Amino acid sequence: MTNSNIIFVPFDRQLYDNIVRLSNGKYDPAHLAVTALQGWLETGGAEYDFDWGENYAEALELFSGVKSEKASKPSFEPDREQAPTTEIEMEGQAQVDEGLMRWGPLQLPTGTKLRMEYQREHYFASVEKGKISFNGAYFTPSTWASRVANGTSRNAWRDVEIYNEKRKSWELAALLRDRMSQKRV
Repeated sequence: MTNSNIIFVPFDRQLYDNIVRLSNGKYDPAHLAVTALQGWLETGGAEYDFDWGENYAEALELFSGVKSEKASKPSFEPDREQAPTTEIEMEGQAQVDEGLMRWGPLQLPTGTKLRMEYQREHYFASVEKGKISFNGAYFTPSTWASRVANGTSRNAWRDVEIYNEKRKSWELAALLRDRMSQKRV
């Protein structure tokens, strides 16, 4: 049976075999590749200095759900003159520094606490060096959500919560994203 919604991409056979062998069959290399690509797309390719050119706003909306007619490629170097752009920053959770993680319209400073619930258990991480730090490794939101969920595909916007120090509460990333997108329109 064929599915016209699936394409096949060349994958190095030795790499494929090593992933299966070293994970004792736990990880599907095709799924890992899709998850990594989804994480890359959520950032608009910015962390790899990929340039969508005039199509950046459309790519950002399509892949991360962020709608902005005036979107421009984000820089991973913080602009110290720029006003805070997330509600969390506005409420003084943390200062913008070299560890700023940009995720769609959100800019999460070093020290920002993140949480995800999976199978009735909470997993905690924080922003460090512009990435999500969890158990000594660094992730994009999508790859962290997938790691917590044992390699299954997840939508980090709907799964990850961000801690607001001032309110002393957890806020779903999707709600913060929507709030920030509404403010920019």
